[in-house]
Amino acid sequence: MIDEKEIIVGKVREWIENPEFQIEDVSNPELRPDEIAIHVKGKTEKDYFGNQKDIQYFVAFPSGIDALSISTFFYFDTSDASGFTVLPNEYKTKFANEMKIPLLTLGLWYMWIPDLKNIQSLQMQKLIYFDGFSRNTFSDGLTRVLNGYEIVSAKYEEFRNSIHRDKK
Repeated sequence: MIDEKEIIVGKVREWIENPEFQIEDVSNPELRPDEIAIHVKGKTEKDYFGNQKDIQYFVAFPSGIDALSISTFFYFDTSDASGFTVLPNEYKTKFANEMKIPLLTLGLWYMWIPDLKNIQSLQMQKLIYFDGFSRNTFSDGLTRVLNGYEIVSAKYEEFRNSIHRDKK
């Protein structure tokens, strides 16, 4: 008999299937044998200027809970990350708050990696429980995660520009 988790994993695999995306199972020694993680990479649809962006996200099915998580990572430029470490705390606080509000509004969990003082990346995640699970719920969660990435990207660019203006 197929259990509920196997059915949901199968549905999610169908929903993310796209010939233009690269989809692969993640093999990581830190994962338990009953945990599943899927890595999806591709390009966005063309915007009104004809531009496409790279996107990537992970869908994970952790063991022990009846839920899946959709997450993505925003990676900061190495030079920006090292420059960020020497900024005064008031700038770091301003930057963190500018990221926090839109991500929380989207209902996303986020984590600075390794921490806010020495940022390398920002993980954004949406957890979806199996009760009441549907394609709409999955699509909404995925859209929120990808929108979170876009917001962080725009806010990061805005923050970088403001730092450069302040230094002049």
